[in-house]
Amino acid sequence: ATQTLALTKITASAWECSFTRAREVYTKVVRSALTFGATAWHTPGDKPRGLARELALSKHAV
Repeated sequence: ATQTLALTKITASAWECSFTRAREVYTKVVRSALTFGATAWHTPGDKPRGLARELALSKHAV
């Protein structure tokens, strides 16, 4: 509920658009840009951990 209110306030004051339109812009533009940029910012460690470790182990077991 807090994120919804924040998104509504930001978009209403800046672009004067509805929450539905603001969410569409966020989903199509902002989330896509963050997902694309995450690969540039992420530096993997030496050993995989968590789910990545389990996947690596299961890949070798097959």
